[in-house]
Amino acid sequence: MPKFTPCWVFDMRAGCLLLPHAGVGSMLNDDQLLEHLRQRWFDIFQRLANEGEVPPAFVLRTEGMMEAWVVSGQCSAVQLQAEMSTQYQRVSGDSLAQVWGENWSDFFRFPQIPAFAPRAPVVPSTNEVS
Repeated sequence: MPKFTPCWVFDMRAGCLLLPHAGVGSMLNDDQLLEHLRQRWFDIFQRLANEGEVPPAFVLRTEGMMEAWVVSGQCSAVQLQAEMSTQYQRVSGDSLAQVWGENWSDFFRFPQIPAFAPRAPVVPSTNEVS
């Protein structure tokens, strides 16, 4: 059976997120965690801009990190959404508000990341007979 390795763990006693791949028991301060999230958002938006795919688990883990950080009281959902929009704008040149409208966060409720892969081409598999 494969060993389960979590992407992150929220330590209630320490009041912070632990990233196992950052070193055993490595705790991130607020600046490090925000930079980690910025990089993840950038990676997601960059892959999609290049018509690539982003593994759903990567997006879901990022959303989980965002939620855990807000639940811990270390920042607000509005702050994280603004940071995420900045990363989107770095990649696309447009802000999320320009693409989805000023109320984009009403449609994409926190912690949802508005990330969509391009639609796959549809090719008929049978001949149409009329």
